[in-house]
Amino acid sequence: MAITVKPKDLTDGFEAAGGGNMPWQLIERGGARGLIIKGADDLDFEVFSVDGNWQGLIFSETDLYKADHREIWLSGQRQGLYSFNFVSRSSGATVYYINVDVVNELEVVAAFYYLPGVRKKFNVEQIVKKVNAIWNRSANVTIKSLGMFDEGLGQKLDIHEPEISLDNKKHLGALIDYGNHASANWHVYLGWGVEGDIPGETLGTRTIIDTLRRKETELDFVSHTIAHELGHRICRSPPSHDTQAGDLMLEKTKDGRNNKIRRPRVKLVNRPTP
Repeated sequence: MAITVKPKDLTDGFEAAGGGNMPWQLIERGGARGLIIKGADDLDFEVFSVDGNWQGLIFSETDLYKADHREIWLSGQRQGLYSFNFVSRSSGATVYYINVDVVNELEVVAAFYYLPGVRKKFNVEQIVKKVNAIWNRSANVTIKSLGMFDEGLGQKLDIHEPEISLDNKKHLGALIDYGNHASANWHVYLGWGVEGDIPGETLGTRTIIDTLRRKETELDFVSHTIAHELGHRICRSPPSHDTQAGDLMLEKTKDGRNNKIRRPRVKLVNRPTP
């Protein structure tokens, strides 16, 4: 019987075998993920550390009665790359393995600002909830919101053009003057158009989102755009964008439903070191 592996609960942060690749599982440091394994009745399991601490990944098996599968729980103790090996009891050879990344949580402290004259269509708590649902389970990234500042931090916005570009030093400086919360490491400005007729743009710790042309019913699209721009904020590049269907970091999206974060993108996230 061929070996098959699938996640017990969360499908986010798991990739099945295929295309010459072995299965991959992400585990939050301090967290655990369950796996359902078939075709492994006569195999033992062991952990091999590729670039982490040998005690950084531990496993346990759930006792099952008359089941057609085995249930394994992997617990992440220390950030690193590990191989969860399937070992033949007769030969001692590794016959199958799962790549496992244990990753530290990355917390992004965000301040949101509505630009002057913009209808306040969207609730920041709902946006953050949706963005965290995309990034947290798939990559152990969490936004901590400082809230929405409706009129910046008391400053006027000295921009007179109808569209904003972060590459324009005057625009960027005006946005910083308008909203620059000292406790935030990500500043998200909502409203007005973005030069180039794009939904959003990010430069360093600053993001501008076009909500002027978005209806109140487009909360999902706006949240998706912010989740996409978060990828630019926290990930190394190149590549700036991904290419597979369903990827969150596709360069263009029509409906904002592509929310997949795959292993190569997870590996690009700038995280705290162990």
